[in-house]
Amino acid sequence: MTATLETAGATTSISRGKVITAGVDTKSAYVELIASTANTNLGIWVCLEAGEAAKNWAVDIATGAAGLEVIFLNDLIYGLRRPRTGLVWYYFPIASIASGTRISARAQCDSSPGLEVIYITAILSTESMLDITAPTYERSITSIPATRPYFDDVDPGATLNTKGAYTELIASASANLQLVTLKFGSSDNDAISENHQLVDIAKGDAGSEVVVVSNLPLAASAAWDQALPISIALPGNPFQGERISMRSQCSINDATDRLFGVGYYGAIGTAVSGGGSGGGIKLAGRGGGLVG
Repeated sequence: MTATLETAGATTSISRGKVITAGVDTKSAYVELIASTANTNLGIWVCLEAGEAAKNWAVDIATGAAGLEVIFLNDLIYGLRRPRTGLVWYYFPIASIASGTRISARAQCDSSPGLEVIYITAILSTESMLDITAPTYERSITSIPATRPYFDDVDPGATLNTKGAYTELIASASANLQLVTLKFGSSDNDAISENHQLVDIAKGDAGSEVVVVSNLPLAASAAWDQALPISIALPGNPFQGERISMRSQCSINDATDRLFGVGYYGAIGTAVSGGGSGGGIKLAGRGGGLVG
């Protein structure tokens, strides 16, 4: 089948996404992204764009009538330490959202009142990029911490260009984990020094970690005060049922600037038979393919 796509939240009068004024350390009221979807959808991309200030953000996406919203994606993390310098895209397979459904969003941020604006756009698809049934989610940050930032910090350690200790992302991933999405940020640092890192993503018990992804490049820009890439998506099946952790090495050893933040999201479901070689991930030749 050929996928049909529809966009929610685009605001043509300002050439940006839907404007949401986030609450400070508490979720705002919901803002409608689309009143009624045209199609029954199985996948969603969510685009977050910060407004006029450097903040950490957490965004919920919900379905349902005003006052009766039901969250289906909660606490999507966005940490941008330099205002107006980038977008983050998330992709998730979703349980079927029927045509005619209202979709809305709400947000919170971590700074004092003033300039809490975030712009949100979503693209919905009638086809999923994962052949899995009844997808659900797990995440590393199950509640927004009282202290900032809205991430788990990874510390490469004080020895230059040498891997540091592991940071646990999740104690035990689902046995049906099919997609891993990682969101990177620059901790709670508004004046980061340029640095480069090589990140290992591992499975296994503490002290017995086995590296699954080795030397993933990560860079922090002094111009953006941001860890790049902002997000990446990986096949989930190598991590099924395992503790997931991360370590890194860094080109600098400043105690603050070497830190980076990460948020983990896992898409869970049963792979459909014949869904491709990647635990249900569709191959590019079959009308799909992952975009990190």
